[in-house]
Amino acid sequence: MECGTLGLAAGGLGVFLALWLQDLILGLIPMDYLDLRGVGMSPTMLGVGLVLSLATVLLFGTFPSLAAARANTAEDLKEGSRTSGGRGGARFRSMLVVFQVAVSLVLLMGSGLLLRSFAKLRSVDPGYRVEGVFTAAVTLPDQRYPDGALRLQFFEGLRESVEALPGVQAVGMVNRLPILQAGGNVAIWAPERPPETNRDAPWADRRIIFPTYFEVMGIPIVMGRNFQSSDDAEAPPVIILSRATAEAVFPDENALGRMVGVDEGSEPGFYEVVGVVEDHRNASLQSRARPAMFFPYAQQAAQTMRLTVTTAGDPMDLFRPIQERVWEQDRELVLGEPQSMEQVVSGSIGSTRAIAVVLAVFAAVALGLAALGLYGVLAYLVSRQAREIGIRMALGASGGRVLRLVLSRGMILVVVGAILGMAGALGGARFMEGLLYQTDPTDPFTYGIVTLFFLLVALGACLLPGWRAVKVNPVEAFRAE
Repeated sequence: MECGTLGLAAGGLGVFLALWLQDLILGLIPMDYLDLRGVGMSPTMLGVGLVLSLATVLLFGTFPSLAAARANTAEDLKEGSRTSGGRGGARFRSMLVVFQVAVSLVLLMGSGLLLRSFAKLRSVDPGYRVEGVFTAAVTLPDQRYPDGALRLQFFEGLRESVEALPGVQAVGMVNRLPILQAGGNVAIWAPERPPETNRDAPWADRRIIFPTYFEVMGIPIVMGRNFQSSDDAEAPPVIILSRATAEAVFPDENALGRMVGVDEGSEPGFYEVVGVVEDHRNASLQSRARPAMFFPYAQQAAQTMRLTVTTAGDPMDLFRPIQERVWEQDRELVLGEPQSMEQVVSGSIGSTRAIAVVLAVFAAVALGLAALGLYGVLAYLVSRQAREIGIRMALGASGGRVLRLVLSRGMILVVVGAILGMAGALGGARFMEGLLYQTDPTDPFTYGIVTLFFLLVALGACLLPGWRAVKVNPVEAFRAE
């Protein structure tokens, strides 16, 4: 009966706290990056939680009840309150604390590694400008813009009108924005060394740009020149390579002025290399810079282009003015996926951040439960051994010695649990490897910091019962007997 009452009370309190903290918890965990939307407490979920809490209390209340039923009443009366509740009960409580310590340490190690990895990921230089860049897509319908000349005229007019807006510093365009639109890989080779198949050739991400794109994004040209207005549909086809592409196609050779073949379906295209730009991360921050190649829009007029607009203010303040400029060109067109480059980059590592936050929340809860469990066991031990402590103090034991006695008992449990938790974390390190960026899953710095932090929390949980033991009055302890 007592267990059922405790279970209902605890479950009810848990339901109340879950409802009260629901918005806060969901705010801490970015569910969108985990492909979970519309997540919240449902009556079914709350009912299951209440039933589980009741079942847990009944389950763990059954064992002490059975032990009490088998107890020898006469022997217990002889022992009085000098016992600590039986060796079996003490051993079981200690095992629970050790288990809590081990689990919480494993979760803390995992969240520590993920947070360290996330910090490194955020410090990665993508190789292009991120701050103060607005981006949005414009797609021209085939019916009204069937050829390259009409598309070029539209985008040139749009670029000039957007560039004239107050606060706009520069305007560029690209058909595939870095990170947001990865891919477009095609084979590229030197015509004098044609591959037997495309699989034998280097591959590079294909991008179509306006000449101002490199300037807007802060991507430096390391060799040769940028595209020019003379690189139009009537001029010889030209191409700009990234450094990695140039080195892959022309190892130990100067790529400038050379011809390259590019896979374009049934027939390859051939282009003159007029420039080489620095490598930058097209696909993601986690992966290294992939080879890339760039074509002038005037020679390959794509149907969809993304604006890249720099400003000194908030990039999203440009959304409405730019949309109005688009409507001036064509009333039926709307900007697609308007966002800042900071949002693009942040979104690319959103799943890593979400997993790190989720694991950190679980680790914090586990740490709290472990500290409470440790405190409970030691507090119970002190209350049951008040007479023994009183005798020690009456015989001259100092408060410091009594405190060390209680702390040593608690910290032994912590150390055993920490060893098991460390072994578990090391054993599961290979499962963490795929989630980490430039972070060793057995990183000694993270393990050391997490272990030290946990030991400090555990020491705090042990100090409170230890302080109560120091305050035991020998006279009161004997009187209670």
